Amino acid sequence: LYDSLFVDAKIAVMTPGNTNVGTTSVVIAPANAKRLYFGVFHDGDSSPIFLGIGTTAINLKGVRLGIGGGYEFNAINLVTATLSAVGQVPSQNLAWVEGT
Repeated sequence: LYDSLFVDAKIAVMTPGNTNVGTTSVVIAPANAKRLYFGVFHDGDSSPIFLGIGTTAINLKGVRLGIGGGYEFNAINLVTATLSAVGQVPSQNLAWVEGT
């Protein structure tokens, strides 16, 4: 079932990117009605990053990405709203990929 969700969604383009996340909320992906998939991967090494879905990210609230962790929005839990992130240290890298 899980594999068939991606086949049915017909993702045509996977666009990768990176966002520097600090202690102030930053938009990692603007709202996109064409979004079919979004994956985020915390490849920093010092503290967790928190995601805001459709709102400003707030430290210690929302989706928590531990060090080396990730999260995906797919056909089961897809959101097309703006995604934002905030960290607990001044600079960490957040890698992401968006499928449309």
